[in-house]
Amino acid sequence: MKKYIIISIAFAVLFSFGQKINAQSLKDLKNKTEKTTKNLNNNSNKKNSNTNTNTNSNSNTEVKDNKNTNDNSGSEDKGLEEWFKKKYEIINDYESTLSESALQRGEMNPKKALNFAKELEYPKTIAILEEKKIAVKASLDNYKVEKMKKYGEVFTASYMDTYKPLINKKIEEAYQYKKKNEGYAVKLINEANTYMEVIMLIIQENQDAIKLNKDLEGISKNILDPYYARVFTSNFHKKNVGKILFSNKPITVGKEDSTQFKTTFLPTENIYAVAYLNGKIKDIGDKDNGVYHVYIDDNENPTNISFGHNKGDENLSYYLIEILPQPDLAYHGLDPVEFGKILSGLSPRNHVMKLGFGGNYNSYAMGEITLDWVTADGNKILANNNLASKNAQDNWARNMKLSEVYFLPMEKYNDPDMSTEKIKAMILANEDFKDKISQIMKIQVTGYTTSFSTEDWVIYTNELGIPTNKASNRYIGIVYKGADGWCYFTECIYFVRDYEGGGTYSKPRLYFGSDVLNTKIDCKNVK
Repeated sequence: MKKYIIISIAFAVLFSFGQKINAQSLKDLKNKTEKTTKNLNNNSNKKNSNTNTNTNSNSNTEVKDNKNTNDNSGSEDKGLEEWFKKKYEIINDYESTLSESALQRGEMNPKKALNFAKELEYPKTIAILEEKKIAVKASLDNYKVEKMKKYGEVFTASYMDTYKPLINKKIEEAYQYKKKNEGYAVKLINEANTYMEVIMLIIQENQDAIKLNKDLEGISKNILDPYYARVFTSNFHKKNVGKILFSNKPITVGKEDSTQFKTTFLPTENIYAVAYLNGKIKDIGDKDNGVYHVYIDDNENPTNISFGHNKGDENLSYYLIEILPQPDLAYHGLDPVEFGKILSGLSPRNHVMKLGFGGNYNSYAMGEITLDWVTADGNKILANNNLASKNAQDNWARNMKLSEVYFLPMEKYNDPDMSTEKIKAMILANEDFKDKISQIMKIQVTGYTTSFSTEDWVIYTNELGIPTNKASNRYIGIVYKGADGWCYFTECIYFVRDYEGGGTYSKPRLYFGSDVLNTKIDCKNVK
């Protein structure tokens, strides 16, 4: 492989894939470069003009102005040296921290790679070096200048050897996954787009790269457009993707009032927020867990709040956050408690709070507000949020709906010990639940829980092949009214028969996991 190793970039993201460089942007960059070098010439001509004017005044002035001219020339050379030093350090830093083998393994730091390409501004850097040839020759290390000029060739070789095959592979793989795993296909295309952005920032006039970029644009449109048509809940969402917006009243996604969002809050106001994402939570991050990153007054070390998403959130492309909610409207149990700890402890003055929503290390959306906390009463904030957390479960239950599985056709076990009435009797007889259940309102039996068997029971054995038990192999759900007056429904419960030897098994008994019989729902919503 080549001595100089190049860039890569991975996902990201998050929440946003980079805008690719097209023919028009190439023209814009070229014009920008020409303008930059023209300004350098104008400044140089202006200095020469001032020098000539001052020289014609008198002998004393001539001596003085010659001194000024020399000073200006030295200053200009010094500025060129400093500018080039920064550009050269970018390449050295890149070479020492990233490698082509890391790119091939998918381990290259994406953020650093993209920053490298943007900060290097390679075409513009080369244009300035060519324009300032005399000053460059006089003040800069020729070896370093030549290394910078040849960097485009080095990168081109790496593009042909590594980047191009990698991008082609991602395109084909994404196209194959388009129907069976759309989220993964989108992830691959976004990665390919980011790689392509880096390439076009460095070798933007390479015809092979331009052609690959055009191919990628077509495939991106084919895969991304249908996906994002469903991801974006509205034009407002699309316009604000990657942002967290704040309001003093609850936010209804899809029916936002743009005037409700604000950036400064008093301690007597409610604070709600919404994170607008560039994909479904399950496609851009951890579908089961989320993290709030809370920065107060530009503190570089945030307070991280980890939480589990509510069931179904993994399919959302936004996330509602309750920072200082109205207690009787709160839906999140964790948000008020954790934000209450932070807000109640702030000193009575103005603070800036930056909030990120994402995973352990990345934020998929960011927002910032000012807290006018001069009159804040920490005890009142804490009391409000603790009450909101206490009410959240009941408020959530009032809007809960039964899972779709409860509306599927009812099926039956062939085993007579697993009739609907016997299932009901076994649940009511269970020591853990008999005192909690006042009435079983519905039992749902449907489908098979394992993909490898269509039998009523699945036999499990030990390492010697001897049966240990057999477990029920159909989805079994129940809806019941609890002793507390609320209704509840299960996700899935299981029954087992223990092996007793000689090919015989015990009577069925209830076997359950930690999440059974605990989804609260308003009885009015049970139909």
